[in-house]
Amino acid sequence: MRSTRLAAVLLVSLLLVAGGAGCGGDEGAETLTVNPDVQGSPQLQLEADPDGELAFNAEEAVGSAGNVSFVLENPSTRAHTIAVENKRGEQLGASRVAIKDSEFVIVSLEPGTYTYYCTVRGHREAGMEGTLTIEPD
Repeated sequence: MRSTRLAAVLLVSLLLVAGGAGCGGDEGAETLTVNPDVQGSPQLQLEADPDGELAFNAEEAVGSAGNVSFVLENPSTRAHTIAVENKRGEQLGASRVAIKDSEFVIVSLEPGTYTYYCTVRGHREAGMEGTLTIEPD
């Protein structure tokens, strides 16, 4: 179990480095696309600001229906998580806390609009959230 998790974290880390995901709050905020080519479930790879600011590298993302892995890479010493909720405000899943590490949560999503956010007290309120649009296949 532990070796499987370690292998998954290493794979995600390699994908993040290869993908060159940016970061940095409002400057250069981008729209991410769920990567459908990752073995297992498609991944939405997010990065927390490396300087500890309360921001993800993207405020919007798009993907297709099905299981989606929300991967959070946190290079800072400030604790962060990644969680997903539906339009009714119901949390569908949340990762463990990441500090200078990566964590993930896998959520089954139907077409619609969802919110991803950090569950650490005050982070979401400070703007550490984004919108995910799941399109029909």
